[in-house]
Parts: sequence; structure tokens; C-alpha cells
Amino acid sequence: QDNASKILITYDSNPTLREVWDSWPQVEWDLTYTFHSSKVYRAAESKRKELLLANYNILDHSLEAFL
Repeated sequence: QDNASKILITYDSNPTLREVWDSWPQVEWDLTYTFHSSKVYRAAESKRKELLLANYNILDHSLEAFL
């Protein structure tokens, strides 16, 4: 969508969101949440990803270096 404002959003990554927002640049990375530490939660943690979405080109900026 054309929008004069720059928008940056993060979500728990999943295929549906990646498809819905496929026209926006996307970056996916591992994310560890530390507020919840049950055994089951920690076991599934390696499969958990965060999805960064933007309506502008985020791949040419320094944020990529931190991911």
C-alpha cells in the first residue's frame, strides 16, 4: 500500500502473516522471551521466530547487522 508514513511492525512469525504482508520487506530472526521459562516453553523456543515488517526498504539499513 502507498502510505506517506513509515511503518515498522513485529509479530510472532508464521506463514500466514508472511503471505499477507508479502509486498512489504520482511526479516525473520530467532527471539528468546525471558518472562516465561517453563520446561515446555523452553523446549519449543528454538522453533520460535519473530517477523519484522516494514513498508519501506529496511534491508539497506544498519538494523540488519544486529539480527
